[in-house]
Amino acid sequence: MNNARSRSQALPRRRSESRQRTALVAIRLLPQARHMLALKAQLRGVSLSEFIRSSAMLTGSVTNVGSRSR
Repeated sequence: MNNARSRSQALPRRRSESRQRTALVAIRLLPQARHMLALKAQLRGVSLSEFIRSSAMLTGSVTNVGSRSR
């Protein structure tokens, strides 16, 4: 008898990232920069997109976006 779970018995999976986030932002990187970011993301155990997204959100929350000196 096979101990593997059938599809109906499998634990429910989280919805796909593509179904949760629908806005796309394209950026251009040098191959070396993309490789460096991909390595850092891998070390943290997240996707490249998640690494860039969380890094940008952290950076944006640290600075006061509303105040600009002129």
